[in-house]
Amino acid sequence: MTVGLAVAASVFVYRSPAHMAVSTYLTLTKLAGKAPLAEPSGRTEPLVVIGPQKYVRNPLYFAIEVMLFGFAFVADSSSVLVFAVALLLWYALVLIPFEERELRALFGYQFERYAENVPMLVPFTKRKKHKTGSPSV
Repeated sequence: MTVGLAVAASVFVYRSPAHMAVSTYLTLTKLAGKAPLAEPSGRTEPLVVIGPQKYVRNPLYFAIEVMLFGFAFVADSSSVLVFAVALLLWYALVLIPFEERELRALFGYQFERYAENVPMLVPFTKRKKHKTGSPSV
């Protein structure tokens, strides 16, 4: 749980909670179909690719999952474990794919390059490619 808290705290070094709240609200508005995907809606923040985002594209979701799985283990709680798995599925199958479509619409090639090199939800899981394009071992 401590690792999750540390990662979550480090996210706020690079993006303020207020910017994250506005960004989340705008994304959920788009997810509900009330705004076009590529609409900036007043968002002016740059694509953040430093700090924890250097290792995982969704460090806050990763941190939340680590905290939940840690709590489920420490508390020996199957209900928390089920919630953590359900939330992980929501992130991986619904929310992150939608957010990434939005980021591609907003940032284009810059986000594409970032997504090619940084794993979506679990740090250090993306294999580096050699210049020839074959994965390293």
